[in-house]
Amino acid sequence: MRQLLLSILFTGCFLNGYSQDTIRQYLKNDFTITVKDSAVMIREIITHKNYYAMTHFDMQGSELNYSEFKSLETLIPHGLAKHYYDPGAIYSTGNYFNGKLMGKWLYYDINGVIDTVTYQPLDYYKKNSEYSSDITKLKKPSAEIEKRVRRSIFCFLRNHFHLAARLKNLNQDITFTFKTIIDLDGKLKNIEILSTNNEDLQIEVYRVLSMYKCDFEIKKAFETNLFYKHTESYTFNNGFNACIDNMPQFPGGTDRLNHYLANSFKYPLEAKKLDLKGKVYISFVVDKTGKITDIKIIKSLHFLLDNEAIRLVKSMPDWIPGTQDGKPVNVMYTLPINFE
Repeated sequence: MRQLLLSILFTGCFLNGYSQDTIRQYLKNDFTITVKDSAVMIREIITHKNYYAMTHFDMQGSELNYSEFKSLETLIPHGLAKHYYDPGAIYSTGNYFNGKLMGKWLYYDINGVIDTVTYQPLDYYKKNSEYSSDITKLKKPSAEIEKRVRRSIFCFLRNHFHLAARLKNLNQDITFTFKTIIDLDGKLKNIEILSTNNEDLQIEVYRVLSMYKCDFEIKKAFETNLFYKHTESYTFNNGFNACIDNMPQFPGGTDRLNHYLANSFKYPLEAKKLDLKGKVYISFVVDKTGKITDIKIIKSLHFLLDNEAIRLVKSMPDWIPGTQDGKPVNVMYTLPINFE
């Protein structure tokens, strides 16, 4: 990402000396400019009256990202932006205003189903979540009620949270801690995010929590602290636990999973000849014992790479199963496998 920004800065200086309305550049993996024969992507910059439109494509012409800027020197997104899972596979689209998430954004799952959300400024969310009663009179609830409320909030987050695209590029796992008051009307008040200053993440957390309403009666308002972990690599399907206490985990965690995939991967010779690249999305069930069952290709790339993805998953060691109420449960997990 840093290399991309430096590359764009260079481009801004480059454009100052030219008057044409459209610039096309060929780029290496590190976003440095090169000749077409050694390039892995294309950058196209169109100069409009009040903004620049920048698009990156792969060498086959599929769009990788699109952003509008007031200036290429400041690198502050302003206007329409489009972000992708893979070349041509849209993840999200919406508008930035002076670099901030604003207004309506569309999020697409890997099957193309759209969720429309609307972002407001942080101050709007904070003002609308103010607790109007006396905080000093809050009393700690029973452990059972607090646990039930926590699980309800976790479920709501998992069902409605979207990772803003600028965070999606930085880290696979996102964690945050927040404290809040559960009011008598079942809504969350005085929401305070404790563990991050990232504004994109804060706005998304406030957006989701501002919609929450507890689905059972709250007899006494109380304050609680919660820790939440968002993992990009899974989705849930009907018939399995969508709101569990602990997700299944590859032995050693995400880093060990990535290490396993990188070291166990065998690029099929025919796939090399065809220059096949991209991501295969594969789902499987981690059962109560940690065994992997019911392996399915969710998003195919080519049967050669699909078969390799299936082999990789079948060869995995047993996972640490997911748990609900301290007991192991069956969980469906969807994993993207990158072929580059």
